[in-house]
Amino acid sequence: MSRGATRWAPWPPRSRGCCNGCTSRRRSSSPRAPDVDEPLRERRHLAILQYRSKPDSELQHEYTLQFQRHDYDLHIRFYPSGALEGYYPGGVTESLETRMDELFGRAQLSGELAERLTLLGGVEYARFMYGGDDAHYSNADLLNVEEGSPPSDTIVELGPFYEGILGQPVNDLKFFRYRDPDGAQTRAGVRSYEQLSPRLALVYAPLSFLSLKLQASRAFRAPAPSELFSTNSWMTDTDIDTLRPERVRTLEVSADWTPHRAVNSRTTLFLSRYENLIGYEQSELTNLFSRDTAGLELELMAEAELGARGRLMAFGSYTYVHLLAETDGDSGNRLSGGELTWAPAHMATAGVSYSLRHFTLALQGRYQGPVQHREGARLTPAFAEARPESVAGWVRFDMNARLQLNAWSSVGLTVTNLLDAESYLVRTGNFPFDYRMSGRRILGNVEIRL
Repeated sequence: MSRGATRWAPWPPRSRGCCNGCTSRRRSSSPRAPDVDEPLRERRHLAILQYRSKPDSELQHEYTLQFQRHDYDLHIRFYPSGALEGYYPGGVTESLETRMDELFGRAQLSGELAERLTLLGGVEYARFMYGGDDAHYSNADLLNVEEGSPPSDTIVELGPFYEGILGQPVNDLKFFRYRDPDGAQTRAGVRSYEQLSPRLALVYAPLSFLSLKLQASRAFRAPAPSELFSTNSWMTDTDIDTLRPERVRTLEVSADWTPHRAVNSRTTLFLSRYENLIGYEQSELTNLFSRDTAGLELELMAEAELGARGRLMAFGSYTYVHLLAETDGDSGNRLSGGELTWAPAHMATAGVSYSLRHFTLALQGRYQGPVQHREGARLTPAFAEARPESVAGWVRFDMNARLQLNAWSSVGLTVTNLLDAESYLVRTGNFPFDYRMSGRRILGNVEIRL
């Protein structure tokens, strides 16, 4: 169903070409492999404060306050030494060390008005804050487009990466003020994103073990700050005046069947329209396309009480998605049918969990079918040789074990990609590679409740 993913895109923006004398060299289609290491580090620091009332109180309330700091340390090598017929003798590297802070709060109340009737309500608030970069520089004058972004013998300091909201907190990403550093004169702007997102459902139970549901919903996603305000960089390029929020409309028909109290299955048919999906076209962030899809979801859950031998639980799911039509984000041309791209048509998950007294062991397997590239992903002959026509399907297994030592402490072991399978995720754009997923990872933890 393919939501457009936002990723760092190490490629010079097409809107920031050189002067006419070197544009052809800058846009050369020959492959360029980095000749030095490109450290790309991300760190998150998270603090959460939460309070919940007692579960048996008539009016239950819950409060959450969360602070998150997201650090970036990026060193992107755009061109190797001697690139473009010697135009960049030392290559081109852009380095960025910056951080973003996010404050999130939520208050929620719920109470029982009558038998089998519960009222739930709440409010949420989010605030995004940016106070400048620790470092942002390059060995070329990247933003000097008039002179062809020339190389430099000294470090060139670049402006703030999120200059438009420097000292201008963004609230809720629905209404905010910003500065436009790309205008003829720096000017203030105001932008809002809002939409009513209703969800309506009709449930009918003709039999005690069978229920039918018809549901219609509408939702939207406003562009994130990292998608709207990136400036002074070759890493990404965004036009805030043209980028539109993503919108989703879905119609679902589902049937829940419970032939036994320990077995439950659900079958769902859905029809969805995704509008204005956000993603990168090379390094320019834009609304790529809209698409209509139809599909099927199957889910099965079961559990068994084994008495003194413990408890066993299992689940499985399968999803199939078919592309009905697609509309190009630039031209508005609508194409019917064709293969689903950038997302798998087939996905499946299965898992089993076993618990005995204070010990729990869980195993989960995931399957993703082949993923097709979009047209234009293999235009460069050298890239086409290095990159297959589609991303191969894969199967991965994860394992989790936990032992409760006493009322206030436990130990655990988590292994992701248990069999160390080689697998890939699709990389959008005309590049010679896809994203390789991580290999086997092992994590041990000790949990202590105070």
